[in-house]
Amino acid sequence: MDRSEERAELSRRTLALDGADGLLQLWWRTTDPDERLELARAGFRAACRDDWPDKDLDGLAELGRAAIAEALGAGEAARTDDTRTDCVEAADVLSYNLAATLADCWPGDGLQHERRHFELGHELAEDCLKWRRTLKKGPFPFAVAHWARGIHALHLGRADAAVADMRAALEHAEAFAAEQERTGEPQHLIVAISIGYLGIALEQAGDPEGPARFDAAIDAFRAMARNIDTREDAESGVGQLQYVRQGLKAAR
Repeated sequence: MDRSEERAELSRRTLALDGADGLLQLWWRTTDPDERLELARAGFRAACRDDWPDKDLDGLAELGRAAIAEALGAGEAARTDDTRTDCVEAADVLSYNLAATLADCWPGDGLQHERRHFELGHELAEDCLKWRRTLKKGPFPFAVAHWARGIHALHLGRADAAVADMRAALEHAEAFAAEQERTGEPQHLIVAISIGYLGIALEQAGDPEGPARFDAAIDAFRAMARNIDTREDAESGVGQLQYVRQGLKAAR
């Protein structure tokens, strides 16, 4: 077992026994800042993936924000530009993963979503967009960051802002798909999910184009589901879009 596996296993054991508070205590007892950051990254990944006593979004948010703070603190203390960039990268990934976890778009996650979670997710996605501009990221990271800000805007009742973000997400998704097409690795799934989310946002904003966009995404996913290589992801895409649309309609 290498060190990264040891950190992951230690995090899982700590969560199972002592929950989020125990994991935070483990980080704070670790005096070496580099090791503390690596433990925080491993621990937050484990917290998102695993079940643990009293798991909820507040506990995940506390863990995620503490891990982000570790990354930013390490960046401030870094002695080289490369190390500072690595720390910003770590903060960016942690922020995106927490924003995505807080989104009410995962059927069966069993977690209670409240307005404060959407507000935090929106804030985290804005941080991601800022850092990704600084880091000069390509179209895929921008596509998913705009999606993250857009999905939280939807649940905050900011339909027009969500439309703008979902349009941006689709533009970046299409640019990414075009890049991948040139390398012989087509990426139609991200385009289909982006079309579907734009349809949902337009529908929430009262635009009659919304349902047609949504239906086009569902049809694209169902066509992809006929291919065994993309079937699971396509079926997941259909389930996610239908879950979000129905949830937003029910909340009206």
